[in-house]
Amino acid sequence: MYGAGRLERRNIVEYETAARLAWERPARARDCLLTMAEVEWDHEQYFRSRVLTPSSGRQVPMWSGAATQG
Repeated sequence: MYGAGRLERRNIVEYETAARLAWERPARARDCLLTMAEVEWDHEQYFRSRVLTPSSGRQVPMWSGAATQG
């Protein structure tokens, strides 16, 4: 769960970067990239919640990234 969450966090950043780089492209391309970033954000939140459950014992430090979308 931890590794998957970290990967999802990186995916969010990559999609956001791609959307910024696509600024000169049609809005549809940017919208698709931003939608994918939101999907990855949902995935990251799921994995973060699983890592933070009391049963996990929180043996590893939490990865950096937005804990809440805002």
